[in-house]
Amino acid sequence: MNAVSLGIIRTQESSYAGLESMDPLRRVGEIDDVVSAVMYLERAGFVTGEISHVDGGQSAGHW
Repeated sequence: MNAVSLGIIRTQESSYAGLESMDPLRRVGEIDDVVSAVMYLERAGFVTGEISHVDGGQSAGHW
């Protein structure tokens, strides 16, 4: 079993102003970022027990 752990992801057209500064990549994630991670884990038959952090580097520690 694998999992995807999300950071700040834009899910609607409301304002996300200011949230970019909380992320090391200085942007808010998009649905396509999540889809890419899920599709990778779906295709990677030899990857098990992984948590894919789709969070722009937030889980990498202090920056």
